[in-house]
Amino acid sequence: MASRQAQARTTHRRHHHYPISGYSWALIYTHQPSQPTGHALVSLLDWLTHTGQAYAATTSYAPLPPKIQNLAHTTLQQITGPSGTHLLG
Repeated sequence: MASRQAQARTTHRRHHHYPISGYSWALIYTHQPSQPTGHALVSLLDWLTHTGQAYAATTSYAPLPPKIQNLAHTTLQQITGPSGTHLLG
């Protein structure tokens, strides 16, 4: 009996399992009331959806596809501060 359990554990470790995954969404105002806070928020979201994707594999996440990265960038370019200027540089 013990050898069957050990064999089952060994067999289980050899198989790769892929988790069910999906996208997470961030809802933010297109017109941010605070320039510094809005800029920090947009910069963080841009980093997460672009440069930060380099860390995906080492943290067991799948990187975002290029189309989704481009969509995120295009969307973040529309965010403005209190004076109407775009926050993503």
